[in-house]
Formats: sequence, structure tokens, C-alpha cells
Amino acid sequence: MAVKNTAQVVIGGKIITLGGFESEEYFQKVASYMNNKIGELSETPGYSRQPMETKHMLLSLNITDDYFKAKRQAEVFEQDLQQKDQEMYELKHELIALRMQIEDAQKKEQELQEQKKTHEEKIKELEQELQEQKKIQEEKVKELEQELQEQKKADEEKIRELEQELQEQKKTHEEKIKEQVQGLQEQKKADEEKIRELEQELQEQKKAHEEKINELEQELDELLK
Repeated sequence: MAVKNTAQVVIGGKIITLGGFESEEYFQKVASYMNNKIGELSETPGYSRQPMETKHMLLSLNITDDYFKAKRQAEVFEQDLQQKDQEMYELKHELIALRMQIEDAQKKEQELQEQKKTHEEKIKELEQELQEQKKIQEEKVKELEQELQEQKKADEEKIRELEQELQEQKKTHEEKIKEQVQGLQEQKKADEEKIRELEQELQEQKKAHEEKINELEQELDELLK
């Protein structure tokens, strides 16, 4: 329970005892305010010649004027306070909305980081798979090159055998022609024609082998691309 206080103050040159639940410091402030108002009125021309009742009325009017001004100022402060409360309320809502946006952004960033990690892992897997496929293709290319070399070698050997055989056949026919040159002119013509046919066949075979070699080389180039 609050304790009632009393204090002696000086107002207008008189000692007055004030009582209430306020502190003594508050009472002294009230007395100081009254003395200031009396001092202000005393400086007003003609105030000292007024009767005491008029002086009290003027003092009351001044105090009332101060009261209404203070009340008006308090109302303005209250309005400002309400406006600031509203602004604070709006700022809080904006802050909440901003926090939600930040949380959403952080969530999206986390999702993007996870997606990035997944893509990096996928890229790593694809690179590894590509390396394996490249290795397989290189091995296949080597096998094809080796096969092509062997085929080319075999074809060259076959061509040499055919050429040797042709040379031998040609030599045989030439010797035979020489022996029968006098009475076998027609036989010589037939033999020469046969030789030409064999040469044409050899050229066709050679051309066919060369085309086959070109096809294998073209397949090799496509695999290397």
C-alpha cells in the first residue's frame, strides 16, 4: 500500500504544506512551477495593481492555458506514438515477410546446391563412362588397324603371288611362242589375248582389293571421329 507523504514548500513567499502519494521532489517541482507562473504574471504591466481575486483568476487562467497546451501536446505525442506503433507494426510485418523470403531463398539455395551436387555426380559418372567408351573405341580401332594391316599384307602377298604366277605364265607362254613362232602365229595371238585377259583379271582383283582397303580405312576414320 502506498504511503502518503507531506512536504513544506514556498509559494508566493508563503510556506505551504502539501500532502499526497507523490514524492517530496514532485511537491518541490509543483511549487517551483507555481512560483515561475507568479513571477511571469508579476512582470506583466498593471498586474501588481489588480485585486487579489483578479490575480488568482489570472494565475488560474495561465495554469489552465498551460494545462490545455500540455494536454494538446500529450495528444499529439499520443498520435505520434500510435503512428509510430502502426509503423512499427508494419515494419514488424515487413520484417517477418523479409525473413520468410530469406528462408525461402535459403531453401532454394540449398535445393540448388543439392541439384548442383547431383549434376556434378552425374557429370562425373558420364565422364567416367565416356572414358571407358573411349578406351573401348581405341581398342577397337587398334584391332581394326591390325586387321587392316593383316588384310593389306595378305592382299599384297596374294598380289605378289598372282604377279609371280602371271610372270611365270607369261614366261612360259613367251617361251612356247618363241618355240612355235614360225608355224603358230595364231596360237601366239590366242596366248597373248589370254595374257591380256589374265592381266585384266589381275587388275580387277587388284582394284577390288584396293577398294576393300579404302573401305576399311574409311571405317577406321569414322571410328576415330
